[in-house]
Amino acid sequence: MATPAVIFVKTCTECGLVGGTESFYRRSASNDGFQPRCKSCDHRRSGDRKRKYPEQHAVYQRRSVLRSQYCMEEWQYAEMLASQSGVCAACGTSDPGTNRNNFSIHHNHRCCPTPKTCGKCVIALLCDPCNLLLGKFGDDAERIARLSAFATRQAATLEG
Repeated sequence: MATPAVIFVKTCTECGLVGGTESFYRRSASNDGFQPRCKSCDHRRSGDRKRKYPEQHAVYQRRSVLRSQYCMEEWQYAEMLASQSGVCAACGTSDPGTNRNNFSIHHNHRCCPTPKTCGKCVIALLCDPCNLLLGKFGDDAERIARLSAFATRQAATLEG
């Protein structure tokens, strides 16, 4: 027979909530292994920080995504963008896309099929439209070439 999980009762240092450990996030640095604030207070506090310091929060978020999804540091992203002369590697636009401040990081989906990569398969920085197009076409160069030929024929028909 499995032993039941031990649940401690804890008091939130901000709102005074008395609850079980399921109401608190874990924190290995604490004596009891949990945050001093309950989850609700923690959410409110992080939301307050996000509203009070939006620029710093955006930088933190960007750094976090680069590290966790692409195993990449900010300087590596900046270096890659500079090597592309600050433009999309596919179409050459300097506009990253609708509601975006940064270019998308394109990687080899055969190496890493999920959005999270090993970092070794990062290929280039692309604007949002180019990245979406490649994603929709599954990086299939033949299909993209056929689409390009079709678009060229259409343009000629519209001009003629």
